[in-house]
Amino acid sequence: MHLKHSDWSFSTTAKKSLHNCRGAIALTLLLAIFAVNANVVYAADDFNIWIAQSDGLASVGSNWSKNRAPNSSDNILFDGAYSTANCEWDSAASDTVASWTQTNGYTGTVTFKTTFPEADATFTSFTITGDAALHCGKWTHPAATAATEALAHNYYRLKVSIGGTLTIDSDASISVSAKGTWAKSSGGGGIGGSYGGQGNWGTAFGSLLEPSALGESASTTGNSSNRAPAFGGGAVWLNVVGATVLDGKILSDGIGVAGEWADYSWGSGGSIYLSTASLAGTGTMSANGDAGGGSKCKNAGSGGRISILLTSAAEMSFPSENITAYGSSSYTCVAGTGTIVVRTTQKTNGTLYLRDRSDKYGQFKYRPRPALTTPIPAGQTWILDSIVFGKNAILRVPAGTTLDLRGGLASVSSTSTALDDTGLLVDGGTLLLPDAAAHTVSGNWIFEPTDFALTGDLVVTNGAGVGTLLLYSNTSNNVRTCGLSVSGDMHVASGAYLRAVRGGYIATGAETVGGTTPGCHGGQSAGTAANRAYDSFFHPRHP
Repeated sequence: MHLKHSDWSFSTTAKKSLHNCRGAIALTLLLAIFAVNANVVYAADDFNIWIAQSDGLASVGSNWSKNRAPNSSDNILFDGAYSTANCEWDSAASDTVASWTQTNGYTGTVTFKTTFPEADATFTSFTITGDAALHCGKWTHPAATAATEALAHNYYRLKVSIGGTLTIDSDASISVSAKGTWAKSSGGGGIGGSYGGQGNWGTAFGSLLEPSALGESASTTGNSSNRAPAFGGGAVWLNVVGATVLDGKILSDGIGVAGEWADYSWGSGGSIYLSTASLAGTGTMSANGDAGGGSKCKNAGSGGRISILLTSAAEMSFPSENITAYGSSSYTCVAGTGTIVVRTTQKTNGTLYLRDRSDKYGQFKYRPRPALTTPIPAGQTWILDSIVFGKNAILRVPAGTTLDLRGGLASVSSTSTALDDTGLLVDGGTLLLPDAAAHTVSGNWIFEPTDFALTGDLVVTNGAGVGTLLLYSNTSNNVRTCGLSVSGDMHVASGAYLRAVRGGYIATGAETVGGTTPGCHGGQSAGTAANRAYDSFFHPRHP
């Protein structure tokens, strides 16, 4: 049972004793103190209460009401009436407690020094055998340092197992934002980290269903006097046997750093993994790359990875739109959105949610390069029941990867009101679809295969498109081409499209699609004598 501070009280004398007494005197007084909640009376001795007068370690006995460090049978209580000091749960403290309560009055932060087992096997996970209730305050893990980077690229993470339920109220949070990897030198100019999507430094990586890595950090090492690193998000791993109610926040966001011209940098989002019986509430969960931008920024960090496994629920009673893994955008670079996967008892392979900020491309209107989208990492196979696209999200299947879409193309939907910047790009990889007499592409998204043979009929309907996505090409030969053969009939309904808009050759030296030089294709254009009509009359194949 959880106690909120508003539900129970101690006498003034008892509070003073808890603050000032130590040893046997404090223990004797505790036996006479009771917490009263409605008609039920709880002895305060049922709890080991954090009473530290300043920030301190959990392993120090004098920081606790029982005048000893907690053990596995203790019910832990943090309440602002006794202390608002921050607590560092170090490896010398018990790695298991019976229950955990932070009341409305506790505004401090508890930092769990849990580590990746590959980095340090001493304290890899914290266990709460009963319920955990965060009515206020914050959980986090330590930030990376140059010293931890020397030991392991991924050192600290927040890993907690809860045998009962987890409650996170609106004034509480689990936040590991800016707790990603140690920022490395870019060798001149800023950089943007990659993780769940592709940024302009590194490559997308990590597990789709069990993400655990820290977000990648960036640094400013060019001409700017502001050389502070732009850290990626940290890593949260929660195993909850019971239900989870999230009205507060679980955050693993990257941050950005502003400098001069190319020295703006953005860290990628981090990892959030949650296994729980069910998920409800109205809070937020995010692993966003920093929302950069500006007229001098040439670097962007991607979104991170979020995975939710519901072990006893057929549906998630939490708004999916409150879960985000946005990529960041900048002057001439747009990083891919991260991944969000929700598995339930009905959809055991999971639904992949891909969406980004509606204003991602900003005032400069630069589009993402094909590589700077959300790719399946090299060598991986993603098996999914369905995909839900939002605005400004492109899933790329590059060579050497596989997308096994068990629900077929009909299981792909979109909440976006735009068409050009949302969809599935099969770019040399393998797309596996179930056998069907007819396949349906429906909703505001584009299906762009570069070379794909579809067995059966194809129906394009309800605002969908087959063709090319609106992507930025930075060379005259890097252009968008849709290659699709259909063994049966193809029906494009009213309001649906065969579409290849603004994806042609660019003017040499220009950075914008189309450039400024007058163009030509089937007819002659104005300008120089070199601007001549080209391509086949009967079999046109060029942009």
